Amino acid sequence: MERFNRFSCERCWSDASHMFSSSKSMAYHELVDSRDCTPEQQAGRDAEFCEKCQRWTIHQIVGACLTCPVYCYPMPATSQTPA
Repeated sequence: MERFNRFSCERCWSDASHMFSSSKSMAYHELVDSRDCTPEQQAGRDAEFCEKCQRWTIHQIVGACLTCPVYCYPMPATSQTPA
């Protein structure tokens, strides 16, 4: 699976924050290295819908799409919801 490492993986950050480790950063990097998270998982629970690629991949913090070759930014509120 292709890695989308332009931005942080929100799934791995969330899981690392619940791990008993002396370093959350080290735990995060270990998770990233051992997983193949989807772009939707990497974008986070509060990701927004990208009209261009039709996926919930606009990163919840950065605000740019993880799958489009150019930066796509969220459209005004839509009626679509994640599957």
